[in-house]
Parts: sequence; structure tokens; C-alpha cells
Amino acid sequence: MSQNYSPKVSTNGLVFAFDGTQGFKGANQVRRPTDFGGCALWLDASDEDTVITSGNNVTNWLDKSGNNNDAEVHSTLYPQYDGTTVSNKKAVDFVPTSLSSGDTMKGSFSASGSNQPGQSGGYSSFIIFKQRKFANGNGSQEFGSIMEMAQGAFGTGSYGVRTIIQSFGSGYDTNKVRIGRVAAGAAINASFSGGANNGYRANHNITLVSNVHNNGTSAQAWCNGYRGGNETSTVDSTTFTHYCIGDDMTAGDAFNGQICEVIVYNKVLTDTERMAVEFYLARKWDVANYALGRESYERVPVDLTNNASIDTSVGSFTLFAPGIQPGRGIVYQNDSGRRLYFDNQAATANIGTTGTVDEMSIEFAATHIAQDDSGTNYEIISNESYQNYGFIVRYGGNAYGRLHIRTSDSSNSPTQTSLDVDTADKTVSGEWAIWQIIWQAGGANASYACKCRVYKNGVLVKESNSFNPPANSTNDLGAPFGSSSQAFCGELAYLRCYNRALSEEELLDNYLSMKQRIDAIPKIAAPTDVALYLDAHQYGRHQGTTAWYDMSPNDNTATVTGPTMVNCFPKCYAFDGTDDYAVTGSNVAALSNFTVLIWFRWDDYGTSDTQMLCAGANEQIEIHTGGGSGTNGLRFIANGHTATTLDATNAIPNNEWNYVAMVFTDGTSTKGYMNGDLLGTKTHTTSGPTTAAPLNIGRRASNQLFFDGEIANVMVYDIALTQDQVRQNYNYFKNRYGH
Repeated sequence: MSQNYSPKVSTNGLVFAFDGTQGFKGANQVRRPTDFGGCALWLDASDEDTVITSGNNVTNWLDKSGNNNDAEVHSTLYPQYDGTTVSNKKAVDFVPTSLSSGDTMKGSFSASGSNQPGQSGGYSSFIIFKQRKFANGNGSQEFGSIMEMAQGAFGTGSYGVRTIIQSFGSGYDTNKVRIGRVAAGAAINASFSGGANNGYRANHNITLVSNVHNNGTSAQAWCNGYRGGNETSTVDSTTFTHYCIGDDMTAGDAFNGQICEVIVYNKVLTDTERMAVEFYLARKWDVANYALGRESYERVPVDLTNNASIDTSVGSFTLFAPGIQPGRGIVYQNDSGRRLYFDNQAATANIGTTGTVDEMSIEFAATHIAQDDSGTNYEIISNESYQNYGFIVRYGGNAYGRLHIRTSDSSNSPTQTSLDVDTADKTVSGEWAIWQIIWQAGGANASYACKCRVYKNGVLVKESNSFNPPANSTNDLGAPFGSSSQAFCGELAYLRCYNRALSEEELLDNYLSMKQRIDAIPKIAAPTDVALYLDAHQYGRHQGTTAWYDMSPNDNTATVTGPTMVNCFPKCYAFDGTDDYAVTGSNVAALSNFTVLIWFRWDDYGTSDTQMLCAGANEQIEIHTGGGSGTNGLRFIANGHTATTLDATNAIPNNEWNYVAMVFTDGTSTKGYMNGDLLGTKTHTTSGPTTAAPLNIGRRASNQLFFDGEIANVMVYDIALTQDQVRQNYNYFKNRYGH
């Protein structure tokens, strides 16, 4: 009789476990919005049973809170439920006919019990939306009211105190989100507007806005997990009786875009509750870069064994916690070392009791984003008082991307033992791997005191029979103990530590149990074939004003002349169209087969050609606007040959992020892609460029045709990507750029 084999993660001897992809606790736990009590309104567009339509016209949107606070359409301007999706889930689409006229839905809050927001002393609200530009000649105005709550009914002209969530356009603060408090003569509070908060943007992305209002005390606002406004003065006390979505109560500021989910509570949520609701929404709707910034310390990884606690300071040295990115993991994303320090809280959390221990196992899945020029960076976990006694696991070693393990004994003059995996087993930026490291005591009859074994993706790749046993101490996750340097920069899906050596069978079971989860994480295509990887949004590599560091193993840093770093989402370099450019070293263009990819946004394509990328004076690799005719199409050229030139006349609008790819196959074809879709193919028999040359970014190599706009990401592969791989890269980055 056959049995189904189902591998499981061992828990015997598990002393701590951090998991960024599932198994959340506290603020990281995935919970239903109704689990916290006080839910007064819950509109969920992904639940098709709750969106009532006549054809594609939405007539009613049913409340899932249990309070029957349903929304109904206002007048005959119907939102659409026509298959439009956000993150592969259906959304309600609001399409205005003008700035002051658009689809609107309205509803009321039942007066039964304490259902009405503010009735119990305050309220909390959450909304997921995706904004787009206005049509019908309104250009980039992009101003709209997404949701409003008021003391009076829609269309009555008597609204009392109101609170409103708005997106701003070019006539105000472009792409900003503002939460306003409106009354007779009242000022706006809890606002994201203003130059100081230029990182809080809707920017056509999937956007999560949270608002917590404590009547008479304070109001706070967050956008995608980032703290925005904080009005601490006495604010109006109120109880809201009505709401509308898609416009404000006066029907004067129509919203253009998709509304995905709306949740309102009739109470002030705690920070833990608020973050748990945010996490539910961010994970569900795939909100890009959620809580990876200034206030990511609010959402730190938690030890699932309850043995470890997080402390963000050690003496005078402050540590910055990484963020949790739903569905991906624990993200370390800065240039100064974003990491966690944690103490063992109980005897069960200790690797051993005192001094050194004979056995230990560490497992983790990670991808590193970048590494510094020395190649000796990136601590995953350590308890080493730098090069004193303890242990350390890091990327780097003596070569880029190699895993390095070291232990030091506890003597006054410590003896170190170390191990580096072979170069053939290294990883590059964007390449995920599951690592397992085992320290095992030899026993009375063994020829060794302690053995160290390293497994990569379930396969033994390195071992040593002459190793110091690890030491028991407090631990540092993401950087050397008590040090601000050599910090890991990348993504960590999970990390587990055992106070014993796992068996071969346990190692295999643990690997197989996690493999499917890791395989499901979005990834860039063919990371080992990347020849150049410039990403302004990724931290690390000591990014400065004049150096744009290459995250590929080639260390082909670009020198930046003129462009300024824009600190918003996404981070990017702004080119002025006059004399700004960046240029790499001289080892890019000699590629028989290649793929060039770029994320860019035009400020003004004007009436003449502009150059985004050019390698070599003879147009060995070239992507520029104009299509040779001064229009807002694209031209792709390989090796300076007319035979390889592909003109794509597809219009690319100003002020929108786009992803363009050029794929050259030696002696076969030149292909152009935009946002993952094929623009065209030029068949030819021409060979690829054979002369190495710098890659100019933002200009032609002959110091002409300067680009006016923003460039955030440039990648060059030394292979011709398939169409599926081009789309894979697009899908990996798209949420960051509002697609």
C-alpha cells in the first residue's frame, strides 16, 4: 500500500526562526479585517458576489462587515465591473467625464449600536486604489477625491464635518496623496502634501492609504506603510453618518482609476491592529515596496519560536530594522546596513549553555542585491565580536557572491577556521538559493572534533573536518555584531537556527518543504547572464552622486555627470535634456547576442530625437526616441547597421514609466518590446558588435541628443532573452513603476 510523502520542517531543537513569507505573528500576521471588532464598512472588489451589476454597470457594492452599510450608485454615472484587474483581481473602475463629473457611489452608516465611525471616540480607515490620468483633454491634472465620509448625506448640501482622501495632480502636488479634514474654516490635517513629504506618492501605483483619527487628540496618516502627516493638535470630534467613493460629497472632484478595497472601523486601532490590516491589504493586492522605508521599524520580523526579541540599539550604536515585503520576505534595503540585533530570552533559545557548543544548524533562503567593491560584505547572521570569538555566515568571502562561514574560539588570541564555497557555487544579484550549514561533533571514535558542511539547494557543495565549533552568544541578523559595516543587502525569505546537527533526511525534508515557496517568489530572468545591472532604487554599493554601481559581478560602475537622484518611488536619476548623462566602463558592447532593458519616464520627448542608451560611436547598441522622425516612438539599432534598425511608432506618452527591451540575436533578428509586449521584429543576417565600448545613458556617444526625463533601471544581458523572459522581468519590476 503506497503512502503519500509530504516533507515537513523539523522543529526538534529549533531555537529561533524568522519567516518573511508566511507564518506571521502580531503585526505581521495575516488576519481578516473583521477579526479586530468595530468594522463598520468593508467593500471588497475581489469578491465578485458583493459587486452587483447591470451588464458591466455597478449598481450596488455590498458591505461585508455585517452591518449592511452597502454602497449604491449615484445618478446614472455607473462605475464599471468589466474585467479590469489589479494584481490579477477584479476592481471597480471609476471613469470621469470631466474633473467635476464622474462615477460615484454613496452609502450610509447604520446608527444601530456604535456602528458609526467616530461614535466611540475616533475611527480608522483604509483604502486600496490605483490611479490613472484623466482623459478628455484634462492632461496630467490628475486630481480626484477617492473617498469621503461626512455628517450629512450626499447631495444634500449640508455635510457638517468631513474627512476626505484625495490624489493630487500637476496643478497641486503631483502624484501626492492627501487626507483632509474639512469643516467651515477648518484646516487640513494629517496630510501628505508639501515638499517635505515628496516620497509619499500615489504615482499610478497600487496605493494603500491608512488614516487613524483619535477625536480631539490626533490624526495620523500612512501611504504604503510610510508615515505621512501627524496632526497632534486638538482636532474636531465627529460622528460620520454617510460616505461616498469615487468623488467628494459636493461632486466636484471626480476620481479616475480603480478602487479595490475599502475598510472603515468605528474605533481607533492600535498600531499592531493597524499594521495587521495594512499587511492583509498589501499582501492581497501586491503593494510594491510596502513598509520598506522610514518607518519600517514598525514592522520587524518576529521569531516564531518566541525565544528571540528584537532590539534596535546596542549601546550607542543604532540598528535599523528591515521591512517585511508581503509574499517575498524580509528585505534589507539601504546603504548603511539594515539589520536586527536580538537577544536570546530563555535557555531554550541558546545554541548551548556557555562557551562553545558542539553542534548547530542554520538554514536560510536569500538573494543578495549588491555587494561592495571589496567583495567581502553581507552578513546573514553572526554572533562574532568582530574577529574575536563566535561565528559568522555571510556572502562574499574572497569572491563576489560566495558563501563564507567562519568560527573563532574563545581564547585571548582566537584561532579562526573558515570555509568558502567554490566559485562554481556562488550566487549573483537576483539569484535565489536555499542554504543549509551544519556544524557536527565528531564523537569519540571520529577523526575530527567538529565538521562543517554546506548545502546549496539540497546538494552538499562544501565540507571541512577541521573546524572550530560555534560559540554561544547573542546574535546579529543582517550585519556583524555591533558593526555598521559589512551589512547584508537583499532579501531573506526565512532563517532558522537549531541547537543540534540535522540529519541528512531532515535536511532534505526541510529543503523540499521550502522549495516550492521559494520557487513561487517573483524573480528576474536568468540572473547569471546579467552583464550590467544598474538600479537607482536599490540601495547598497555605497551609491553616491557621481557613481552608479553595477550590481552584476562585472563591477562596471557608471560615472554620473549631471543627473540628480530623485528620492521618491521609484528612486531614479533625473536627466535635464541639456548636458546630463552617465557612462559605464568599456566592457559592455562586445556581445554577439544581447538584451538591453531600461525603465524610463519622459518629461518631454519634444520634436527631435533623444538618446536613452548608446554604446559606441558607431551605434553598436542604441535605443532612442523619435523613430528617426522626431515623434514619440522608439528606434532600436544594433552594430550600426541599417539592416538591424527597428522603428516602433507606438506612441509613448510623457510622464509615465515604461519598460523597453531590445533583444538582438546574432545573424537572426532585432526585436523591440515595451512593457512586456512585442513591438516589432527586424529580421537580418548581421552579426552582433565585436568591439567593447562604454554604454552611454541619457545621450549619444558623440555627446548629442540628451534625454529629458528619469531613468531608474538599466540591465544588459549577454544572451538574447526569450519573450517569456522579457515579460518575466517586466512582471518582477512592474508594481514599482505603477503598472
